[in-house]
Amino acid sequence: MNICYSYNKEGGKVERYENHIKSAVAAWSVIKPYYEKVLDRVLGKLEFDPIAVALAIHDLGKLTNAYEMSPRNFRHEIFSGYAMYKILGKRPEDVKMILSLAVTLHHENILMGVYVGELGERYLTISNIRRILDTFKDKLKPNCDVKRTFNELLKNFLVRKGLINDEFVNDIMEFIDHWLNDGIKIDDIIYSIKDMIAWASVGPLEDLLIRRARVASVLHLITLADSIAANVLRSGDMKDEGNWIVERVSKGAEPVDINEIKDAINKVMGNAP
Repeated sequence: MNICYSYNKEGGKVERYENHIKSAVAAWSVIKPYYEKVLDRVLGKLEFDPIAVALAIHDLGKLTNAYEMSPRNFRHEIFSGYAMYKILGKRPEDVKMILSLAVTLHHENILMGVYVGELGERYLTISNIRRILDTFKDKLKPNCDVKRTFNELLKNFLVRKGLINDEFVNDIMEFIDHWLNDGIKIDDIIYSIKDMIAWASVGPLEDLLIRRARVASVLHLITLADSIAANVLRSGDMKDEGNWIVERVSKGAEPVDINEIKDAINKVMGNAP
């Protein structure tokens, strides 16, 4: 199989998946000291770095034939959120739901635009998600050598940096083996999405507000690291929709110097002066 890419420009594949993830994790490593205590309150002390794991998985849906066929209509983040849900199956429910929802919503504005606004709906409905996913049900296999990519990414990067342990590597590779060998069923994706929605929507209002705030705090960190990494790797004529986030960071919206983050990304990519 061929190389896995996370970004296409006018039909040309220009950004390797592992490079995007390494850059996003590098960005997170600079931001992390300012948010680590908050993250511990939101998720509790974990044996893995939750943002690094979420970043590793957040674009997994881009590696499907469905995404290559229709990048806009096949919302890769729904597939990625489902993958996060399955990979975290043995972890505490709150951890699984918060990280899975944050991954699912990391392009919330586009997701809502395509699956709600363009379909003339007022809400994101399970029936619409199923209806659109059903058109891609035979296209959910990987379009590249995802096993090689993740062996490199996990063992030679995330494990080496102490961000995940061997048990977590096994959980991720087990999902990838299932994806490759058995395929992914639409019913399984829908069940996972229903479970996430129920967790965020059913119960006392005070509890639901707390749950949603916890998801939002994690979502912010994923989006921040993802956007800065994309901006740095896609510089020049490869403009990205996340540029406005980078502009805000550059103007002091975060407690960190944007140039420090860019230097960390260039270092991990081997582009440091």
